[in-house]
Amino acid sequence: MNPITTGDRIADFVRPRSNGQLIQLYKDYCAQSLSLWVIGAECPDEVASLWLVETTAGRQPDDARPLLITTERSSLRLPGKGLTVVDDGLYIAYLMAGCDPATMASIIEVNANMHVTARRDFIANDEPKLVESNRPLSQAPQSPVDRPAPILVVPDVLDSTWCERLIRLCESDNEPSGVLSQRDGELVYQADHAIKSRLEHRIQSSDLMTELVAVIARRVLPEIRWASCFNVTRYEGMKVVRYDADDQGHFSVHRDNDGQDTAHRRFAMTINLNQPDYQGGELSFPEYSQRPCHLPTGTAVVFSCNLAHQVSEVSTGQRYALVSFFYAEDQDLTPVQYRQG
Repeated sequence: MNPITTGDRIADFVRPRSNGQLIQLYKDYCAQSLSLWVIGAECPDEVASLWLVETTAGRQPDDARPLLITTERSSLRLPGKGLTVVDDGLYIAYLMAGCDPATMASIIEVNANMHVTARRDFIANDEPKLVESNRPLSQAPQSPVDRPAPILVVPDVLDSTWCERLIRLCESDNEPSGVLSQRDGELVYQADHAIKSRLEHRIQSSDLMTELVAVIARRVLPEIRWASCFNVTRYEGMKVVRYDADDQGHFSVHRDNDGQDTAHRRFAMTINLNQPDYQGGELSFPEYSQRPCHLPTGTAVVFSCNLAHQVSEVSTGQRYALVSFFYAEDQDLTPVQYRQG
């Protein structure tokens, strides 16, 4: 394997361990630019410690990128210098594969889409001290590209009658939306305003669900199958959600399949129900662009649950949307159970 160079993508699946806890670039540093400071297994502790002190001291005060120090040894901990990730060996092997055997440390800059934007390798001199290697690394072209998020837009899924009907349901019966967290060894569903602020109505009526699923199955599912070669056979309920300006309605950047209760999800669907009646509340995909999706009422946006996305704060009015998640019956993963907090 060649060394990771500019333009390469850091594998999302890599999950180094820290004190028994998973530190996931995929989840915990979702859609953020990062500095990965990698210390190889052959680098002596005292040499690595000196290199970290000298190198981190040169970081600019305005550099807001999180600094992750990745090492196989728990002794190299520098409070205030970043998060030290104690690796199980696999992550460092991935990052250092194909490097000059003399390489003992590397600094790898990663953008929000987990593409490597810069890399510097370090070797030991006679002192011994780490100095930057002169070995050239292949460089990918740095041409600016406006990258649209890989989403599927399906127009005219719900007509105005459907939209008004669903809004009335949410108005008549709703509850605060929550997130899952660990409590006493259990998964507990509870509100967390820092992550999201919205109300939701879980559709319970079997007659209504039968009607609504028929519409979605006819207008949305064939588009998913055509665009992705994925045959949806299951859906995870349906909810009407409301983001209210009075409550700073929003949903911070997240993925829809990064929890024990959501790993089975494959596609998410959002349908705007009243697009002209509010300001803010914009859906965007920051791994690709900060450009928000402006789509008409009744239009469905379908996207992979892998994609990081967010809903900006509603500044005026109330935003209503119908949301659901799709998967298939032949998957290994199934939804987990949790209790209400």
